[in-house]
Amino acid sequence: MIRELAQRVSQHEDELMTLAQQLEQIGRKQGLEQGIEQGLAQGRRPGEQEASMKIAPNLLKKGMDMASVVEMTGLSEEDLKQINH
Repeated sequence: MIRELAQRVSQHEDELMTLAQQLEQIGRKQGLEQGIEQGLAQGRRPGEQEASMKIAPNLLKKGMDMASVVEMTGLSEEDLKQINH
């Protein structure tokens, strides 16, 4: 049984390597995306989000649309909804 398995593996070695390389590439891409997201989240200056949380309600009260406030402050729509309630 071991011999048969070893023979099958050697016959499909190129296909297995291609599959392994594809999986490795997918893993790298996902890791890079997660790293970028974490870097952006950690890259904010201390107090920046708190300041945005104070400014955002005033912008909304002055009539600025939510999409513009999201873009300008970096807050999410969910953050803005929590602020307004």
